[in-house]
Amino acid sequence: MLIDDEGKVFDALSYRPRDDGCIGEIQIEVKAGRYSPIGIDLTRQEWDYAQRHPDTYLFHVWHLGTEELQEITVSELGISVPTDEGRGEWQSARVTVGV
Repeated sequence: MLIDDEGKVFDALSYRPRDDGCIGEIQIEVKAGRYSPIGIDLTRQEWDYAQRHPDTYLFHVWHLGTEELQEITVSELGISVPTDEGRGEWQSARVTVGV
């Protein structure tokens, strides 16, 4: 099911089995790039939402040249996301992923 709502901070809503056997929602943010490694643009709003839902939020990063998909978890992306320092607070960032 695709979400067509500008208020949402993810691009697609999907479902998959959980460890307990029930079906759970997965929010997916889709990013893409043509060259390796891929640089994706990440907004603070996307990242804050992802951090509040680390077990149900995924980044799907497509390499447009090879049509490869890399599924990245919040914790995997987190090592590359900037942190606020002093009075500085980031609002958008370009993060490199290894597709």
